[in-house]
Amino acid sequence: MKPLIVYHLMYENPTGGINAMVETLASSMANGPGAVLFRVGRWNEAEWGSSKHGKNSCYFKRIRMPWDSSRYIRGFFGWLWEFPQTWWQLVRMIRNEKIEVIHLHSLHDHQLVFWLLSRYVGIPCVITLHGSEILKFSQRSDKTKRLNNWLLHKVDGVACVSEQVLQALNHEIPDIKASSIYNGIDIETVQDVSRKPLASSLPSLPANYFVLVGHIFAVKGHDIAVSAWHELVDTRADLHLIIIGQKAGDKEAGEFAREVLSLAKNGKASSNIHFLGIQPQEVLLPIIKDAHALIIPSRSEGLPYVLLEGGALNKPVIASAIPPFINQFNGVEGCYLFTKDDHISLSDIILQVMARPEKLQHSGKELGKFIQRDFSSQKMANNYQKLYFQSANSGST
Repeated sequence: MKPLIVYHLMYENPTGGINAMVETLASSMANGPGAVLFRVGRWNEAEWGSSKHGKNSCYFKRIRMPWDSSRYIRGFFGWLWEFPQTWWQLVRMIRNEKIEVIHLHSLHDHQLVFWLLSRYVGIPCVITLHGSEILKFSQRSDKTKRLNNWLLHKVDGVACVSEQVLQALNHEIPDIKASSIYNGIDIETVQDVSRKPLASSLPSLPANYFVLVGHIFAVKGHDIAVSAWHELVDTRADLHLIIIGQKAGDKEAGEFAREVLSLAKNGKASSNIHFLGIQPQEVLLPIIKDAHALIIPSRSEGLPYVLLEGGALNKPVIASAIPPFINQFNGVEGCYLFTKDDHISLSDIILQVMARPEKLQHSGKELGKFIQRDFSSQKMANNYQKLYFQSANSGST
């Protein structure tokens, strides 16, 4: 079945996470039924736009909703003026592209529009939940929770990217029927990109380094990794930590990011910790490829895409012992788990694995085999096709 994959961030140049999953899923379906993407545009993208990505089309336009918390009356009349045109543009696109199912990602107000579209044109609508929208469901406003709850009961299929997200969904909304479909990764594409030379504009990288990838939010645990480096520098002064993600010193960075930057600068390992900011895949993947290992010190996660990228590059992963990693990777060679929120435990594991670098390298290859077998992009695409057919046969549309 040919899906319309709807997401709210840029499809072009995905930097990881849900963006990378969307790109991989669409690419994996290109040689079969194909896929069409719709990116919910930014506020300044009021006009209908489109582009081509290989065999797949990508459309974009902002989706106004009738409620606007900053200007109620003007926002409502603006929606009343703009929405009819947007609606018929979406209907024509769905019919012209011969869309057979609408596939939503995460939870957002605008998804109500796409559910209504699915009812209007008579096709099923499914949704994938990626993590934080359910893991932090209780923190949402009452209005948002009511709308999200209603939507999850109305769609024809619900998928979660990990068992932990599925368990959290069952806890928050027990009567939702859902299944887990793990993210997949295109091994060959990741390996091809990783072989390209690094941009000359980047500073030269140290010889011995570990890498941490992710925006600097408290849930990602950057403070744990930084504290671990201050702990191990007396024993291994040659080891460096490279952090890729939003720079801690950026003006738009939050208070936690500034705390991490201060922690890094005011400790014994300050010269061994490097912030490289957000990097495109053609820079990120070669950096991961040449690292000793990937560090994921998260306090909570669904199934981070960077873990699959690291495994695809035969890199060992050192991750916090939280439910998704315990459930899916505990006992898997090449994935080392340390006690959550414990920087001493992290530093101890790093020192242990660096005592036998040849074993560390071998374990990375074993993790790569595991990722290739259980988390391939084609396996993910096949599982979503099954969900599409199940939703179409449910008879609710």
